[in-house]
Amino acid sequence: NNDITEIHLKTSAGKTLNDAELNASVQTLSDGVKVHFYPSSFIINDKKWLLDKDGELTVRKNFIDANEIKFSHENQQIVLSTALDDLTDQTHIVAKLTEVSLEDFIPFAFKKPSLKGLLTGIATVRDPFGKISIEFEGKADSLSMDDKYIGNVHLSGNANTSTGLIEFKANTTDTSNIFSVNGSFNYKDSSENQMAVNLEAARINLNILEPFLGTVFSKMDGMAATSLKLNGGPEHRYITGKATILDGALKIAYTQCRYFIKDETINFEKDLIDLGAIRLRDSLGYTGTLSGKISHEFFDKLSFDNVRLETAKLSLLNTTKYDNAQFYGNVIGKAFMNINGPTTNLHMDIDGEPSILDSSHIYLATGAGKESNAIDYIEFIQFGSQMEELKTSLSSNILVTLRIKANPACKVDVILDEETGDIIKGQGNGTLSIRVGTNEPLTIRGTYELTKGEYTFNFQTFLKKPFTLNRGSITWNGDALQALIDIDAEYLAKNVDISSLSGSGGFRQKEDVKIISHLTGVLQKPQVSFEFELPERSEAKRDDIIVKRLADFKNDENEMNKQVASLLLFNTFIIGNQNFLSQGNASTLITNTIGGVVSSLLTNFFNKELEKATNGVLSTYIDINPSLNLQQSAALLQANVRAGLKILLSNRLVVLVGGNLDYNNTPIAQQLDRKGLLTPDITIEWLINKDGEIDRKKLGNL
Repeated sequence: NNDITEIHLKTSAGKTLNDAELNASVQTLSDGVKVHFYPSSFIINDKKWLLDKDGELTVRKNFIDANEIKFSHENQQIVLSTALDDLTDQTHIVAKLTEVSLEDFIPFAFKKPSLKGLLTGIATVRDPFGKISIEFEGKADSLSMDDKYIGNVHLSGNANTSTGLIEFKANTTDTSNIFSVNGSFNYKDSSENQMAVNLEAARINLNILEPFLGTVFSKMDGMAATSLKLNGGPEHRYITGKATILDGALKIAYTQCRYFIKDETINFEKDLIDLGAIRLRDSLGYTGTLSGKISHEFFDKLSFDNVRLETAKLSLLNTTKYDNAQFYGNVIGKAFMNINGPTTNLHMDIDGEPSILDSSHIYLATGAGKESNAIDYIEFIQFGSQMEELKTSLSSNILVTLRIKANPACKVDVILDEETGDIIKGQGNGTLSIRVGTNEPLTIRGTYELTKGEYTFNFQTFLKKPFTLNRGSITWNGDALQALIDIDAEYLAKNVDISSLSGSGGFRQKEDVKIISHLTGVLQKPQVSFEFELPERSEAKRDDIIVKRLADFKNDENEMNKQVASLLLFNTFIIGNQNFLSQGNASTLITNTIGGVVSSLLTNFFNKELEKATNGVLSTYIDINPSLNLQQSAALLQANVRAGLKILLSNRLVVLVGGNLDYNNTPIAQQLDRKGLLTPDITIEWLINKDGEIDRKKLGNL
């Protein structure tokens, strides 16, 4: 009794409460204690809260007194005090809260749902030594649940610790949401009568439902009017009533198609969502009908029962390379989609046919390319230890089966080599069955018969030669990259001087020459072969020497590749060793495209033969802009590379001919607003003397 103890306590705890420092004096009384606080602090979620000095707390038998015990962090405050009841003379504990961040304190009680906002109000604890009850009146500014904005909400409630009954009301007239909630929850009742909540909303944002339905439907937004009741106990909670979507939108996962809904009603039954027949509209104004039922356990363990989308014309596919690098595109047409099963084993079946009146485009990438190998000059270094592998939710196993009946209105691009720009662009007929899932790789089955199209040979973006498709087919038997192709394409080289092919030397004529290209084998690594064809009425077809030379080209793969490259680049044939392309051996080049044949030939020549052929007078040079930030300007790298010829005219005179060369860099071409991709310049360097230094004596005479 009457002892005084000085206390200085420092402690640390878990991840939420980091550490605390308490300074106080404690005076013992005959029936209790009096605590006088000195400046103290504690840290919650990296925020330092201060306990002001001179606050006092007295606790005695049947008596409590708190005097200005104030906790604060910047604008946040919690002030504890006591007050006498005017009617009963009982002492109550009063807590005044000012802009207290919910996300700092709610995790002490529960983690889901995640609540954020600033709470301001007064909490009163009545009869702390008897039948304790708690009352609260206040508001939550900018309240959000699971990062979904709700608004500024007015709150009131009370809790009776004797009965366990909690009653509450909440309402908001925020511009985003207009709703009211009232209900009760008894934490001492374990029956199905534990909870009873009513939600009446004139406007409530649909994105609040996205965490529950996001497995199949993503990016839900818009407004709805609801009249819903939430009932149940700890083992079984359910929601009933109806929700009318006033103006909403949702996106179907895996197809990335966005649909709009207006004035459609969804009925909520016990453990069941009945979609009825909802009319959908896409961004182009085409419509479809969504129907079916979804069973759930309070928005958990969802199971789809014959959820169907039927349409005569609607956007069916709207994916990019980012969504699926092997198969993507845009398809508009008639379709039937059916979704069945629980989310742990969900099946989505889609049958579609592109519209003959609308534009549809599908891209199939083989993943092959002359520059698709690993980059050997970048080294990846690992720091620290590997994080614990994240456990994926069981509610993410979806299998999608897509059957497309292709027609000539749907364009199909098969990308053979994205780096060189070699692409087969076709239109035709066929039925393709595509299967892909969360835990299953992409497979394609079916045959696509090409009726028309082109194969664009694209050399470094500045030389494009379109080959017209005569006929062709692509057959898939599972692996998307192992499709079998059989395609013939041709390019017409006009006004080619073929006199050099004649042995007589007196033949002088220019003719159109067809380059026939055959692509066979596997789609990922096709085999490319060529042949030449002269016009039917050409006099050259009666020249046996010309006919034989063209036949010899076909029998010699190395020679044929060189002649094709020469025709595509210079519109002429190679005779003997007069052309630089004769320096390389094209038959040994590893390439799968026409662009690869030509590029490899030129690379061999410049890298190996130029300096040797000119005895050092001519050589190549390359220069990268030293101010280029590769991390921030990787896309501009190609426009910052200078290359050209270095001509050594004498020991003291050097001429540099070259410029900035754009290699497959579309953004720079657009920025310059022109198609000229080589910006030439000529630099002449005159060395003062052989050592490159200035002779001061001769300079003085000058």
